[in-house]
Amino acid sequence: MRSSVVLLVWSAMVWAVIGSACSRSDAAVEPVVIEGPADFRAVVDVALSEARRRLPVVADCIEGFTIRPDWNLDDRARYRSGVIDIRVPATAPRIEEVVVHEVAHHLDATCDGLDEVRPEFLATQGSTSAWDSGPSWEETPAEQFAEALTLVVLGRQRAHNVRVSSEAVDVVRRWGTATE
Repeated sequence: MRSSVVLLVWSAMVWAVIGSACSRSDAAVEPVVIEGPADFRAVVDVALSEARRRLPVVADCIEGFTIRPDWNLDDRARYRSGVIDIRVPATAPRIEEVVVHEVAHHLDATCDGLDEVRPEFLATQGSTSAWDSGPSWEETPAEQFAEALTLVVLGRQRAHNVRVSSEAVDVVRRWGTATE
């Protein structure tokens, strides 16, 4: 009796997972491809899962790109046309922060609705710069947006020398969660 109950519960869980995977795949354009060693892939997967959980309105935009480790990268990371390269070795928290920051650039490039958010974001930052340029990297609005998104998802900021106002973080949170 006990083993049949366990089997029944296990079967229900398997069908629930299959059902949720099927409904998600109907809307999915293409999955995220994570290359590299298992420990790297595991940390990246956790960061992506957290981003989808914390940003439900734009979760479907977190797809269609490749993340790969790079042992020779001069910068911490780079996003180019659907490919995110991350410098390794790095700590797990650093990899999570970098993944979320670079996913923000992917969302910026591919997700609908950000054009309406940019003016409010710029106003909360007191910025008159163009979105993709600023007097310095730290003062570039697109980088500030990526840091605000990192704060929303992880509760911590990757680059501590980038100033992001609490109002800007609220703008990003509302955009990703559709809350007031």
